[in-house]
Amino acid sequence: MNIKAYNRDINMSIKNLIVSNEYVRPILKLDVLNNNNKSIFVVDKTLGSNWANYYYSTNINKGINYMSIYNMGEDKINGRFNTCKIKVCFYKFKNDNYNMQDIQAEYGKEFSNNFYKVDTWYLWVNNYETIKKNYFKQKYYFYPLNFFFQKLMTNSISFPDESPIVLQKVSNGNFKYSIWNFIYFSAVTITTLGYGDILPNSTMVRIIVVIETMMGIIITGMLASCAFLNKK
Repeated sequence: MNIKAYNRDINMSIKNLIVSNEYVRPILKLDVLNNNNKSIFVVDKTLGSNWANYYYSTNINKGINYMSIYNMGEDKINGRFNTCKIKVCFYKFKNDNYNMQDIQAEYGKEFSNNFYKVDTWYLWVNNYETIKKNYFKQKYYFYPLNFFFQKLMTNSISFPDESPIVLQKVSNGNFKYSIWNFIYFSAVTITTLGYGDILPNSTMVRIIVVIETMMGIIITGMLASCAFLNKK
């Protein structure tokens, strides 16, 4: 499991998580799904907007554009929160030739043939009944991802995956990258592309990166000069 960053929105959301010190928040793993997979919960406050933006960006990057929500009832994991356990299913629109109006409308369950399921999450959302009352319409089943997914995640006290653990490891320097990640990072840095999907996470590493960049530019220039001289 790692935090994957494929586009600028995801990169920015990860940087915002690091800048806002989300990696130091206390979290707790609990076996509440009865499938040998432990869910990760926050204990201080709800996830907030930075995590909501991160998960929204990753889902958009997967091509997900719709969701359905099933309320599984009140389930107080933490006495500080009035939470309901909800099941969120994510869908893609089957028609690749859809227009913006198609993916901004709500649909009833009778339109199930227009969608195919991509993923399922279980979340514990604080004050879900209030959110449902303000945003849901009883006659609809499929809702656009941009409808109020971020509102759900902002008020959730649970994570759908292990991203917070990976963020902690990355920020604390305990995350192990493969050799190919280092080669990729070196190439991106030396060529000054600077995608920002892998970041130096300590002063010592930053110093090494500066030295590597300067040496890389010098060596690249020498190789280019030698190639030019050989042609002459």
